[in-house]
Amino acid sequence: KDIYISEEKLNELSHSIEKFFKEKRPYTDPDFSLNKLASQLNTNITYVSRALKHCKNVGFKTYLNSYRIADIKERLNKQEHKKYTLKHLYSSVGFTHQTTFNRVFKEVEGITPTEYIERLG
Repeated sequence: KDIYISEEKLNELSHSIEKFFKEKRPYTDPDFSLNKLASQLNTNITYVSRALKHCKNVGFKTYLNSYRIADIKERLNKQEHKKYTLKHLYSSVGFTHQTTFNRVFKEVEGITPTEYIERLG
């Protein structure tokens, strides 16, 4: 059956999700999931999914990966790839496989991580 949740509640939950992601950085955990997020916010996965869809127009995985990519771009912009391996960097933001990291990075940025680094100069 369909459970009603008001727009106000969806907006509140969306704000809570964003605050949680910014303050706690849960995306750095490779095993972070929709279930874990719902549990942390004392709600359920249906509400979390609806809040993300309604307020951000994305699903959980896309939302999670957007934070991971934003974090790694920040690290690349600080030239951290000159101090650490790319594997260390993508692992530290929650990616476990280079192929997944490369694919998601390209989906989000439109270029590969290597091309991004080359453009930094």
